[in-house]
Amino acid sequence: MEQSETVETKMVMNDTQYMRDAVLFEGPEVRHRLSRFCILIALASVIAAAGVAADSTATVIGAMIVAPLMTPILGTMLSVVLADRRNLIRSLLLVAGGGLVAIAIGWLAGLVVVNEVIAEANSQVASRVHPRLVDLIAALATGAVGSVALVRSDISDTLPGVAIAISLVPPLSVVGFTLQAGKPDQALGAALLFMTNAAAILGSGTVVMALYGVHRLVVPAADPERRTFNRRTAVIVIAAMVLAVSVPLTATSMTLARRHLPRSQDACGSPLVRRRCQLENGQRHHPKRRGYRPHGGSASVAEDRPAAKGAREARRRSLGCARRARPRTDRNVQLTGLHTLSQQDQQAHCQPGDRPGDIGTTFASRRE
Repeated sequence: MEQSETVETKMVMNDTQYMRDAVLFEGPEVRHRLSRFCILIALASVIAAAGVAADSTATVIGAMIVAPLMTPILGTMLSVVLADRRNLIRSLLLVAGGGLVAIAIGWLAGLVVVNEVIAEANSQVASRVHPRLVDLIAALATGAVGSVALVRSDISDTLPGVAIAISLVPPLSVVGFTLQAGKPDQALGAALLFMTNAAAILGSGTVVMALYGVHRLVVPAADPERRTFNRRTAVIVIAAMVLAVSVPLTATSMTLARRHLPRSQDACGSPLVRRRCQLENGQRHHPKRRGYRPHGGSASVAEDRPAAKGAREARRRSLGCARRARPRTDRNVQLTGLHTLSQQDQQAHCQPGDRPGDIGTTFASRRE
């Protein structure tokens, strides 16, 4: 039984030579592969720049599919697993060169377009200049899928989905646009998104390769020019990269979470409008319960007031400016158990046509 499972696993997994041919730039066809990479990265950068400038999601997705940057990044990961120094350096140079090409084309496109392509005027830019922690999680999962597709031959058809899920060239185009527009902070955010995706691919890919035991398939090279390096050091560097990008991503996520808090929480913090907010939110106190404290009042105020009648009066008074028809003179208009509003202040803050319940909102808005 165990032998049959081993045979089936070997049939599903690709061999090391297949993986090398898929993502490494070596062998007799190295010039052909390099020329194809250069053509595709240039065209993908043009498509991405056009899609970002036109604020077109479909065009940006097309650039993701055409972009060949996923290949050298996976090649870097495989070179780390195989401890192949030459291919590691070559793959890193291809990633850096392709990134510079995409940034340069984005910068040149920014010179041509009429309007500045920045986050305030373009949704494609706005969605890429503030990366969050969830982007790192999605990139880790996407990198794991790409590595599994490289190892196993039965799920290689998922690579187009991986290219769409991982965003590599569009953030670099955004870097070029924002640099040309004089927005270095936005350019730094887009560059952080690219670094997050690249580090996530390397990190999750290394883990997947280790789980499948690819490093055990390494055969000592007969070619003396193929030098090796310490695999453990490279793994530590990749882990440090993932941790380094996670710190600013976490800070950005916390900042955005605080910025998008509901405004009603701040509005209801004032004692004068707290009761109105409770009524609008459907919160009802139990006036007959001993120790009922409207608006955070003291227990003595609540106990001195008759339970049912006092609660009804407090609710009626908290509903706003529309009060009894008879005029009031210097008598204070009691709003809550502890806070009062004079007739002069009521006339100053209540507007003609106010409905019951408007005084809390009107007073709070004027007070702000």
